[in-house]
Amino acid sequence: MKSILSYAPVGKTLRPVQIKVLTEVERNWNDYDVFVAPVAVGGGKSLIAMTIREWQRDRGRQVSIITPQIMLQEQYSHEYPKVPVLMGKSRYKCEEEDYGTCEDRYDVCENHCATCPYTAAKRQVVEEGGGIFNFHSYLYGQVGTDVLIVDEAHTIFDVLSEYYTKFLYKSADNYKEIHTIGDALSFMEKQIVALKKDAQHLAQADNYGDIPKLKKLNRQIRNLCTVSKGVQNYPREFFFEKSDSTYKGKPTESVRIQPLDLSNLAAVLWPYKGKIVLMSGTINGMDIQKLGLNMKRVLTIDCPNAIEPERRPIIYTPVANMSYKYQDKSIPIMAEYLMELIDKHPEDKGVIHAPYQLAAKLKKYINHDRVIWHDKETKDAAYQEFRASTQAKVLVASGMAEGIDLPYEAGRWQAIIKVQYPSLADNLMQYFLNKESSWYKWMTIRTIVQQCGRICRGPTDYGETFILDSSFDMLYKVNKSLFPKYFVDAFKRSLPTRGQNDNRKIRK
Repeated sequence: MKSILSYAPVGKTLRPVQIKVLTEVERNWNDYDVFVAPVAVGGGKSLIAMTIREWQRDRGRQVSIITPQIMLQEQYSHEYPKVPVLMGKSRYKCEEEDYGTCEDRYDVCENHCATCPYTAAKRQVVEEGGGIFNFHSYLYGQVGTDVLIVDEAHTIFDVLSEYYTKFLYKSADNYKEIHTIGDALSFMEKQIVALKKDAQHLAQADNYGDIPKLKKLNRQIRNLCTVSKGVQNYPREFFFEKSDSTYKGKPTESVRIQPLDLSNLAAVLWPYKGKIVLMSGTINGMDIQKLGLNMKRVLTIDCPNAIEPERRPIIYTPVANMSYKYQDKSIPIMAEYLMELIDKHPEDKGVIHAPYQLAAKLKKYINHDRVIWHDKETKDAAYQEFRASTQAKVLVASGMAEGIDLPYEAGRWQAIIKVQYPSLADNLMQYFLNKESSWYKWMTIRTIVQQCGRICRGPTDYGETFILDSSFDMLYKVNKSLFPKYFVDAFKRSLPTRGQNDNRKIRK
């Protein structure tokens, strides 16, 4: 039999870390069910995935590669155009004039049209022995597989949590009394029956004016069926909360049902008696346990970082404590230091990671024509402006811990100005802090490590990351064992210096 390394796509050269992962997978394939490859940025996860795919397809097995984002799915498709792709139904235009997308038709009709492009794409995936999916197209496509390869696997918990989450609003759903998760389950089951009757009535009316209502009803039914089935089977694995809320701007009572644990619910993803390969720079044993895979035979592969630590230093510089109660005093100090960082990198693009609310406060103190700001509505446009600019711009980035790619001159330095703990205003996060503190801390650490990976994206790249929140010190000291080795290898400490630049422009 040919070595797994011989299945690398033509024209691609395998790096040492890729060779190690592939060799370990081949050597241990028959002895393990789950292979965890904590491959950091620059490790070339897509090439690992494609090589395993070709190796297993040659042995007659169906192989599915899933990614958390449509953007990453498109990157796979662009790099490997011969591999079939299955997107969500909403991404395909229906051939019939009465519907906009294939999802629109599926929401109204049980059968697809004769020339359905979604069905054609799904058929091609099956005929070609698997393909490339995003999480949602894989979940809803229901394509069987023998081998499942997951890129950015650390996001599975969040995606599946959303899949199994339901909010009920008293003013909209018209429930009378819900006090327990059992009450909520009874109401959802009754609601499913009622909505199915309404949907059947609309479908029989054959009135094209009712299509939007029918689409909405069928989506509601699918969501209710998913959540109610999960609660019925595993009620103790769900968080239940009743609270005062708003719906369409008006106050109302609400009920929230959301998974605490996916150890049983995640089975919807896994192939029956098949193999699973999980790849991510931020995945550890807690993730495996939360996903119910710790009962399988799991092999975690030691993956050295493809980028030398000297090329990607992580410099902890305790400028100010950015915890909420200290922010009013700390923001002017942090702004001054950031201005110095900007001026010390006059020819380099940079990124300042800051939560939305903190960025808005920071903006009052910083005035610099190199800085690009954004809010939630202008986030994508700001990122595209930053990427397209040939000048040494600085992007104040909110909600960009993942999903942005700044190799080489696109990003030479970045600053993390706040340790972003999950908000304790959310009672679910309070639960995790009190009952599963290690998981709560890991969610925090994972965000920091992901932020560190936005620049310096390959073995020949280089870039500096500055962690400036002094509250990071305690997190690191107490939980150093939770940080990946490649983070620890690149970690350095430094004291802040101020007043060395006369060109500071601080708003008063």
